[in-house]
Amino acid sequence: MVAAFPTLTVEVAFTTAPTSTPTWTDVTAYVLAIKIRRGRDNEFGPMQMGTAEVVFDNSDRRFDPSYAVGPYYGVSGNLKPMRRIHIRVTDAYEWRPGLFRYVDHDLFNGYVDGWPQSWADGIKPVVGVRACDGFKLLGLVELGTSYPEELSGSRINRVLNDCGWSLGGYWVLDSVTNSQLGTTTILGPYGDRVLADGDSTMMAQTVTNANALQYLNDVVNSEYGMLFVNAYGQVQFNNRNFFYGTFAQTIFSDLPDYQHYTDYQLEYDDQYVFNDIRMQRVDGTPKTASDATSQVDYFKRTLQDDRLLLTDDSVVQDRANYLLGRYKDPHYCCRNLAMERDETGEQQFWMAALEIGQRFFVERHPQGGAIINNEYIIQGIEHEIGTRGRDWKTTYKISLADVQNYWVLCEFAGDGFSGNSILGSTTTLAY
Repeated sequence: MVAAFPTLTVEVAFTTAPTSTPTWTDVTAYVLAIKIRRGRDNEFGPMQMGTAEVVFDNSDRRFDPSYAVGPYYGVSGNLKPMRRIHIRVTDAYEWRPGLFRYVDHDLFNGYVDGWPQSWADGIKPVVGVRACDGFKLLGLVELGTSYPEELSGSRINRVLNDCGWSLGGYWVLDSVTNSQLGTTTILGPYGDRVLADGDSTMMAQTVTNANALQYLNDVVNSEYGMLFVNAYGQVQFNNRNFFYGTFAQTIFSDLPDYQHYTDYQLEYDDQYVFNDIRMQRVDGTPKTASDATSQVDYFKRTLQDDRLLLTDDSVVQDRANYLLGRYKDPHYCCRNLAMERDETGEQQFWMAALEIGQRFFVERHPQGGAIINNEYIIQGIEHEIGTRGRDWKTTYKISLADVQNYWVLCEFAGDGFSGNSILGSTTTLAY
């Protein structure tokens, strides 16, 4: 059983440079509210920079960068922008009567933008801090180099190295010797990347005056994978076939013995219908896929991408075929799943433990007819947290897990797999 109220902790590294090993100061007692947003709203487009908004009680001016006698000011003014901030929750599990195990889940790791002073209702002093994750730092770097032909994961790793992400000397604000991005500094702490190898080969390429974050997004889009900064502050890359090899983490249901949701709305509309797919790699031949029946039902709807960094036109054609199969018809699905912590705190585990890219099932038992049961992939996560974590709402931005049947080799005609082994009729090739 989970303890009634998991412990929320917010820490700031006031006295250490943003890429040094942090010395944390616990500021949880002054937190009034937290909003965290990471990922994206749907499966289209790149992941967005993760942000956290933390409102502090500033009644004693401890978060005021002009208040030299404040407890966090120090001898040189430690209330600087780009100080690291860490938000986590600790769950307690009763695994034997009276014996508890404690599990920490990070919710956000990032860098404070600044320390703005304001007064709630014109009276109460508060500081509404906004913090950003490592995507902000990668967006500061400009690339000018050449890359060999290599897998997407290797390319991402190489770009992170070229950005100085976890290599070289520490980035020290205002330092003459350790503050030149890309030459005398690093952007992130050690152990800051979790990268898959990738399934697609990126072309050899020379890039000039290219924004590092935009270029990374181009690589990930070409792979059709995911790149984001996870809750622990690491740059994480999931290749496109990552989703075929993972399992659902849990089931959310309206039945009593499952994890409950508070907001679940099923959609069936034309928002993500595409029946005219046009794909092209850089300097390659355009590849297309279309469905006449879908165009009759929903009009012609084009999905186009001509910036793919792939090396093989046949792979581009496979991508077009895959996207057509996935999006030519509307699907009965949910796009936002919300939940709030319950009286026992048992909801809290899944509200804190799930990460972007993971899967779960959602069940609904209508009054009549069959159960509605869909499997989803998390595209984005939002947390809204009140004082000390007592009021907590989590919303997952989700997309359907793959809706197609893929080619499965069968041992003999009529076995359990033969229904998914006839190319072009009962199955498609996975991309």
